[in-house]
Amino acid sequence: MQIQVRQLNATFDYGYEYQGNNGRLVITPLTDRAYMTLTNALDMRRGGAPQGPAGTGKTETVKDLGKNLAYFVVVQNCSENLDHLNVGTMLTGLAMSGCWGCFDEFNLIQLDVLSVITTYINQILVSIKSGSGQCTINEGNIPCQATTGIFITFNPGYAGRSELPDNLAALFRPVAMMVPELFPISKILLMSEGFQKSDELAKKIVTIFQLMKDQLSKQSHYDFSMRAVKTVLTAAGRIKRESPMLQEIQVIIKAIRDMNLPKFLAEDVILFDNLFIDLFPECDEPEVDTDELQIAIEQSMLKKGLMLDENLVVKVMQLFEAKKTRHGNMLVGATMSGKTKCWEILMDAINRLHQEEKDEGKTEKDDFKWSPVKIEVMNPKAVTTDELYGNFDDQNPPQWCEGVLSTTLK
Repeated sequence: MQIQVRQLNATFDYGYEYQGNNGRLVITPLTDRAYMTLTNALDMRRGGAPQGPAGTGKTETVKDLGKNLAYFVVVQNCSENLDHLNVGTMLTGLAMSGCWGCFDEFNLIQLDVLSVITTYINQILVSIKSGSGQCTINEGNIPCQATTGIFITFNPGYAGRSELPDNLAALFRPVAMMVPELFPISKILLMSEGFQKSDELAKKIVTIFQLMKDQLSKQSHYDFSMRAVKTVLTAAGRIKRESPMLQEIQVIIKAIRDMNLPKFLAEDVILFDNLFIDLFPECDEPEVDTDELQIAIEQSMLKKGLMLDENLVVKVMQLFEAKKTRHGNMLVGATMSGKTKCWEILMDAINRLHQEEKDEGKTEKDDFKWSPVKIEVMNPKAVTTDELYGNFDDQNPPQWCEGVLSTTLK
C-alpha cells in the first residue's frame, strides 16, 4: 500500500528514503508557514525559494520538510565559479533520481549562467506537470521523476549578489524567513536534552543573548544569532551527559560561558561578567576537573621554552572546549598575540596525554580518553582559490582537478 502525505489541499506520495535516527527541527509558527508555502509550491509544480538573512533556517527548513516526506535532499552551496554545465549535471541527477535539490546562495551565480539554468529548471517543471517523464538538459534527453523538487535559498540585496531574472523568479514560490523564534526553539531543544526546568532556562538563554547583542561592542567576529544559541544548547546537552551530578542551572552557566567567553575582547569580558551576575545571581560557575590537561599544557609550554603565562593557558583551555562543540575554529587576534602557539600547545598537550595512556599499557582495544592529534598546515595565500578548493578545467569534456584542501581532507 502506498502511503500518502497530505498538507492543506496538496497530496504527496511518501518517499520511503531511510535517513537514520537524525535530529529534527523545532516546529515554530514560522516553520509551519514555510512548510505550507513550500508544499503548496510543489503542488503547483513550482520550486520553493526561501530567502532572508543568514542563520534564519532557510536550508534547514527545506531539509526537514524532505525528512517529513522521506525524500533525499542534496544541498549544493553555489559560488560565482559555477557554469551551466556544472548546474546542468546536478539538475540531470536530481531529475533522474527524483531527489530534492537545495541550491544555497543561488544568487551568487553569474547572471548569464542563471538565464541558461532557467531553461533547464523550466524543462523539469514542465515535464513533471505534463507527466511525460522526459526532459532535455545539456542537449541530452533524460528521464524525469515526478517526485523531483528544486529549491533555492539566498540573501537578497547583499553586495556581490545578482538579482534573479524575472523568468527564473517566476518558476519559484518565494518564502520570507526573517527572525527565528528563539524561545520555543531553546525550550524544546533543552527538553529533548533532558532538562527538567527547560522553560525557565530557555528564558535566561534568550535574555542573555539579547543583552549581549545590545550591550557588547560591535565586532565582525561576534555572532549572537540562532546558530550561536544552538551551539550553547548542544554544549549544554553534552555537559549534562558528562556531568550528571551538576545542577541544571550550573550546566547552562558553563555552556554559555564556554561558548562565548573565548571570543570576547578584554573590555567586553568585564561587561559580560556583569550581565551574568545580574541574570544568574548567587550562581557560581561549576568547577570541572581539568587538572590533567592543564598540567600537560604547562609541560608543553616549558618544553617549547615559553613563559608560563596564565592568559595563554586559559586561551588554550578555551580552544579545547570550543573544539569539543564545533567542527571549525578560527583564532582571531593581532600579529604576535600567540594564535599559532595556542593550537600548537594544545596539540602537543593532547598527544602527550595520549602517549601517557599508551605507556600505562592501553592498547587499541581499550577506550582512549585522549585521541592523538594530526596536523596539516597549509597557507591559502600561497595558492589561488581554484588550487585551494579544486575546479573544473577548460578541457572538453571538463575534468575535475583536486584542490590542496580537498586532497588533504581526503
